Amino acid sequence: MKKYFLGGLLWTLGACVERPQPPLGTLSQSQMVQILTDVHLAEAKTSRITLRSLDSSRTLYQRYEEEILKNYRTDTATYRKSLRFYLENTGYLDEIYQTVVDTLSQREKQGRLK
Repeated sequence: MKKYFLGGLLWTLGACVERPQPPLGTLSQSQMVQILTDVHLAEAKTSRITLRSLDSSRTLYQRYEEEILKNYRTDTATYRKSLRFYLENTGYLDEIYQTVVDTLSQREKQGRLK
């Protein structure tokens, strides 16, 4: 019983902690939603294409990723820094991925998946 009480207490206290603000230069949540939505579409597209080697798949995916980042006027370093921040702060990440999933579901319903 003590374990459950302590676990609940720690969870409650953790929920009260204020989330850290994203560092300067971090992509906004809405930018991350747009980029991650396109990244997941690129991953799906890459996985559907039959290539001779894993290296070919990686190369193709890297090209897609470069195009996505170029399209959103950002670079790999900023994207990775932002992704790292959001991965370390799961409250933000949960919100981002909920929106990504909603966006992909909406596109699928409208037949707009690339």
